[in-house]
This record gives sequence, C-alpha cells and structure tokens, in this order.
Amino acid sequence: MNVRFCLEHLSRQHIISAVEAAHVMTSLKELELEKRDRRRILLRLIDSLGRYRVKELLRRVPPAGGDIKRRDAYELLRRLARLEGKASGLSRATNEAKLP
Repeated sequence: MNVRFCLEHLSRQHIISAVEAAHVMTSLKELELEKRDRRRILLRLIDSLGRYRVKELLRRVPPAGGDIKRRDAYELLRRLARLEGKASGLSRATNEAKLP
C-alpha cells in the first residue's frame, strides 16, 4: 500500500484537504520503518480521520495498477528528458543568436 500516493490522489480530487493529508503523513512518519505494516498504518489513519471516513476513503482509492515506484521512476525520466530537450533547444537558440 503506497499511502503517500493514495493521500496525494485523494487530496488532488479534493476528497481530503492537503492539511489532512500532511497530518496523516506526519503521523505515519513517526512509525519506525519496520513497524509500518498494513495494520498499523490503518490504525494511524483511523486515529487521524476516523473509522467511517477511512472506510469510505479506501473505496475511493484507485487500485494499485502495477508497480507505483516503477511508474513514478518512468514519469521522472520522461520529465527530465523533456527538461533536457528544452535546455538543449534554449542552448541552440542562444548560440544561434550569437552568430554574426
């Protein structure tokens, strides 16, 4: 379960506020890494948002279609490639402007 992804998705959809998402993440970060299992994460979510609300929110979260970290890595690479392309174009335009 990628909680950060889910919270960001719910926040972008205006289902929870950015403040609520940040509060939940702060609470979860207090858990030691080896204690971040599904049960403890759900208990922290319930403590922060309430049992009924968590049940409703879990119904709204999209299924994790594939490896989220892999998808994020590919998205980062695509963005970097676009930035590199823009920088390359800017560099060419600058060099061409310097020609007599």
